[in-house]
This record gives sequence, C-alpha cells and structure tokens, in this order.
Amino acid sequence: MSDSGLNSLLNKVRRRRLVVGSTAGLLWAMVGAASLLLICMWLDLLWELSPQLRVAAAVASVFTGLLLLAWLGGQAWRSARGAYAARQLDREGGFGGAIVSGWELSSETPSDLRQAGVTLTAGLADLAIGQATELAATVTTSAAISSRPARSAAGVFAGIAASVLILLLCLPSLAQTQWRRFADPCGDVPPFSRLQFHVEPGDAEVIYGAGLDVHVTVTGVPAGRVDLIFEAGHETEVLPMFPETGHQW
Repeated sequence: MSDSGLNSLLNKVRRRRLVVGSTAGLLWAMVGAASLLLICMWLDLLWELSPQLRVAAAVASVFTGLLLLAWLGGQAWRSARGAYAARQLDREGGFGGAIVSGWELSSETPSDLRQAGVTLTAGLADLAIGQATELAATVTTSAAISSRPARSAAGVFAGIAASVLILLLCLPSLAQTQWRRFADPCGDVPPFSRLQFHVEPGDAEVIYGAGLDVHVTVTGVPAGRVDLIFEAGHETEVLPMFPETGHQW
C-alpha cells in the first residue's frame, strides 16, 4: 500500500503537537515556579520567614516547575501519535472518520486484512488511503493543532512578568530586598522596611581613642529618633544621634 504521503502529513501534525505541547509545558512550568516563589516572598513580607523556610520555598518552586514540565511534556509526548493526528485532521475537516480509516488501513498489510476477515482488496485499501491522503492535504497543521495552549501559557507568563516589572519600577527597594533575601537566604539581609538608612562612612578603620563622625540619611518615612548601636565584645551601648537638615542625622 502506498501510504508514505499520508504518514508524512500525519508526522507534520505530530511534530506540531510536540512543539506546541512542549512550549506550553515549559511556559506553565515557569508560571508555576514563579507563582509559588512570589507567594512565598509575599508571606515573607508578612511573617519574616526563617532562612530554612526560604530555602525550602526556593527548592519547592524549582520542584514544582520540574513536575509541571514533566507532566505536561509527558502528555504532549503520549498524545503525539498517528491515531491522534488522524483524529485531529478528521475533526477539523469534518471528514467523518475517513482519515482515521485510511491511517488504520495504512498500518495493516494485505495478509493482516485477510486474517482479520476483511473483504477489502489491497487495491480498494489503496484507494481509501489515497482518498485519506487527499483529504488530509486540505487541512493545515496549524488548523489541526491550535497554538492556543502555548499562547495562553505565554499570556499568563507575560502577565506575571509585567507585574514583577511594575513592582520593580514602583517599589525598587522592596523588590531588591525580597530578591536578596531569597537569593541568599542564609545571608545577613534584613527584612524590608519603609524606613531605610544610608550610613556613612560604612566600613572604616579607626585608631583606638580617635573620634569618628557617623552620618545617617533616613529615607522612606520620617524618623523621630535615630540611635547608634556601639558594640565592644559583649558590651552594647546605645548612643543617640543628633538631627540635621534633609532627614540627616
């Protein structure tokens, strides 16, 4: 039976199904991982999660993304078969099963047909396969396999990315603080606060007994009082700072 033309058309449909399904799976995996991580960051804002919980949140986000990728990718791989492609072409063209019948006949040999008790001759089977090939050629692969799953996933991912970008532009200190807390969960990164301190000179070496002027600029919200904490060994001393102009102390 001459079935190379039909198989070629079905293979195109199968490849498109794999591409669309894999793309949608990858995008949904990224959406799942990003969504879980953003939820954990929001919870960290509310309750200040411990470093262990932040590590667990990052691992859970990656695991969720991989799980979604494996699940959706497996579905795309399992569905990308000849029978599925034939059904999609039949459904889109409204051919009433002609392509499915042609595909089933193309997968059989004349001896198989005789053993199964089918009375069709090999010539009639070839005619049916030829008709199925002609019908399948009238349906485009893009019509048989819609890109809507991939486009839907891309739209959701673009929405999340746009929300993160808006947050980064409107509240850069919040976004940077949360990113640093989850990128380095065991590091010394304090939780976000609207009250921000810019300390000068920062790291400095001071000769014992010499003086050091420390200047602090407060941003975010006004501060009614600023204290300098001085630690020497196990002793701690609180030194009040004096206000200057422009929210400086």
